[in-house]
Amino acid sequence: MVKIMKKIQILKASQDTAKEMKVKFAKSENNHKIAKKCLELCEEWAIIKCDSIDEMNAKSAEKACKKFVKENLEEDQAVKGIIITIILGIIVKLIVDWIVNNFIYNLKK
Repeated sequence: MVKIMKKIQILKASQDTAKEMKVKFAKSENNHKIAKKCLELCEEWAIIKCDSIDEMNAKSAEKACKKFVKENLEEDQAVKGIIITIILGIIVKLIVDWIVNNFIYNLKK
């Protein structure tokens, strides 16, 4: 029952972040694709860590989630192609930071 409640909480945080993301990244299709992939990775991280998220403060959760997202985003070939082609290192970092911060905020509220 607790895991079901956690998954509902994760889904709600993801939906809230996705709504905000549509507005924030509406002007650039490439940035929106990267943000969408980041959000998927945030969900994956939250599902993996669902048993320990409540024990983490928001700052620790953000740090752990950002690390997971950055590591897995670099491995994603579609995003990697965009990064290499357009050289968006700084923009990607800003997108990751924004998505993770909003996801953790929505998850912890």
